[in-house]
Amino acid sequence: MTPIRAFVPGFIVPKQSARFTRSGRTYQPKHVVAYKALVSVVVSTARGRRSFAGPVSVVLVLVMPRTGATMTRSSPTGRIPHDVKPDVDNLTKALLDGITSGGAWVDDAQVVHLDVTKVRAAIVGEHSRADMRETEPIGAYITITDYHGIVPEVTQETT
Repeated sequence: MTPIRAFVPGFIVPKQSARFTRSGRTYQPKHVVAYKALVSVVVSTARGRRSFAGPVSVVLVLVMPRTGATMTRSSPTGRIPHDVKPDVDNLTKALLDGITSGGAWVDDAQVVHLDVTKVRAAIVGEHSRADMRETEPIGAYITITDYHGIVPEVTQETT
């Protein structure tokens, strides 16, 4: 099957632990629910009628915004690692939930290979003032393919 490719624009919202009401019911904050709905719509549109039935491989490139300290004239202009919060696992959970709702697969348990890269956006174009520099769009780039990999054998070495 041909890959499903999608771009979810905007800030990537991490999934949070479930919250509890006074009566003991659980819920997710509204902004998390809204983000998962956005991912669902984008993926549903990108996939058309395609849906994966077997094991899948997912590649996510999470492009985060740059901070003022990374926008100086001496800063690298390409994508740079984003090694601070939010954690990559929480960002991934919200995306996978949205992809599942978008119908790309039946259950996210089908994901047997997951490659996630979290970076700060690349600077595009030139401007004399550092605060006027532009970056590539922030958001999540998603690629979903059939998994055809070979499962590596793991051996336990004793010392």
